[in-house]
Amino acid sequence: MKIVKYRIFRLPGRKQAATQAEEPTKLTIAEKKIKKKALLIGIQRVREDENEVVSPVSPIGRKSPVNGRSKKSKWRARRKQSTRDALKGPHRDVRAMQDLLVNITVLIDDDHPFHKQPTRDNILQEIDNLIRDAQENDRFFFHFSGHSDQEDTDDIEEEDRKNEFIVTSDGKRIKDDELRSNLAMPLPAKSSLIAVFDSCHSGTLLDLKHFRCNRVYVPWLNKGYRRTNSLWNSNKRMHAKISSRGGPIARLNQQVVKWARTSIDGVLATPKDSVTFGVKATSVSSDHKHSLSIVTDNLPPPAPWLDSPTAESKQCMSPVAMYCTGHCRENDLLTYEDAVQADVISISSSKDSQISWEAANGTSMTQALVKILNNNAHPTFHDLLTLVSHDIHSFYVDLHSRAREYKKKVQAANRAKIKMGKKIKEGDLVEMNNFQNPQLSSDRPLDMSRHFYP
Repeated sequence: MKIVKYRIFRLPGRKQAATQAEEPTKLTIAEKKIKKKALLIGIQRVREDENEVVSPVSPIGRKSPVNGRSKKSKWRARRKQSTRDALKGPHRDVRAMQDLLVNITVLIDDDHPFHKQPTRDNILQEIDNLIRDAQENDRFFFHFSGHSDQEDTDDIEEEDRKNEFIVTSDGKRIKDDELRSNLAMPLPAKSSLIAVFDSCHSGTLLDLKHFRCNRVYVPWLNKGYRRTNSLWNSNKRMHAKISSRGGPIARLNQQVVKWARTSIDGVLATPKDSVTFGVKATSVSSDHKHSLSIVTDNLPPPAPWLDSPTAESKQCMSPVAMYCTGHCRENDLLTYEDAVQADVISISSSKDSQISWEAANGTSMTQALVKILNNNAHPTFHDLLTLVSHDIHSFYVDLHSRAREYKKKVQAANRAKIKMGKKIKEGDLVEMNNFQNPQLSSDRPLDMSRHFYP
């Protein structure tokens, strides 16, 4: 008996269709591409005349006898001094930062005919381009190296009653309020911005409210006598008045004492007809201790609140601190109404009250920052601020030492000129008092254990 095996034929395509039906359907999910963009600005020299053109070669800059010069008032110099007083470091700062970042826009005042110069209009335009169409998880980086200054203001939002501003290459200003409204406020929640300001008075150039609570311990905050009168020279005698009192005023009786006149020319005195609110001592039998009883019959009625339409005297709640106290994590001063939505952090080379100096070769905070990031690309903010602070402090210790030696030489030369009947010279301006403290600012108390990710 022959067994015949029958081959079963399938229609073309049926097997493939069955196999596809058994496989689960795969959904294609489009992943959002996170944007990383950076804007780097370096201004070495400010032109008082918009049509003034200089050589694209970096200027020699002013070399003081102690190899240091200020980033503050060079832009105020007269035109004939502008080339001599130009900074040397900003262009090198920008080039150093370029090696650490991607997708970068650069503005430097090199006067190249095909390069956009860092004028006020160009900087604001590039800031708008930087954050345009920003979405959550996007990361932005802003760096400014150049000149900045202060001006007086009546704005109570400014703790020191001064507005800070950067100076553009065409001699115009961009104030801290404008930088905040154009660079930080438009960013959406869950996006981030790190801004680095290497210039004078740069502590609050973005008007970020928290900075004292972001400080780190450094051992030289109270190091005693520095062989320079840094603290004494910062004192200013303003509107002082010598008291005309003849001496201390004698006591009138055991309860009422008139205080001596103070330097503010005021007298603190307890009125004779004052009434002590209801505290009286009552004596009882000798077997019991003396006790105090509170008399409340004569207490005045409570004062109405400020929003009360009646009553002459009104009361309000205790004042709330308007500025960062350094203890913001322990109280309610964490956020405020107009806080930026994004995660915005500012790294400044100095406090608002300080001047930033660069070495004769142009080295400043940016170079110290780049050196640290080359060794460790993602340090914690605590370590980053500590290392930068130590680096800058070492520069100032050396700067002050060389400044003292220079002053001694000038004084010795002037004594010799006096003996010879010649006119003395004051010598160049040198830095002997200032210490530059980098500052880390944010709109909320910063977790200093976070890692730096530009």
